[in-house]
Amino acid sequence: MAPKTFASRLLLALTQCLKDRSGVAAVEFALVAPLLLGIALAALIFALALNNYILVTNGSSAGVANLILSRGSSTPYTDTVAAVRQAAQGLVSNNLTVAMSVDGAACADDAACATALSAAGGKSASVAVSYPCRLVVLDIDYAPGSCVLKQTTAGRVQ
Repeated sequence: MAPKTFASRLLLALTQCLKDRSGVAAVEFALVAPLLLGIALAALIFALALNNYILVTNGSSAGVANLILSRGSSTPYTDTVAAVRQAAQGLVSNNLTVAMSVDGAACADDAACATALSAAGGKSASVAVSYPCRLVVLDIDYAPGSCVLKQTTAGRVQ
């Protein structure tokens, strides 16, 4: 039998290495794990944004319920903002923006809202709530500065 050359020994070692299946699962996991982790993280961020939207909607509903029942109150604006913040407790209250209108006219303080509500029996009132959202996954912001959760709810003044 002739001595094996370097090339034939290298070819034999390479063939045995290619036939060896140990460690394949670890390599596959190492290739797929970052993708799966990214998808799971994106799902988590989306779920948090959806939760924030539900809280914004809840705040808007509570605010309009308070506003339409505030006819005759001296502090309808303050009470409505407090109701919105109470209903949306999971959010940073300083980041909430609350806007109200009675019969199509915006009211931004207690005096204006009280005056508008006093003559608006049976007319429409609405509360709009907005909150900035953050869609950041692995330090990539998928909506830089443009993601705002908004909800407007309307009702009839009682």
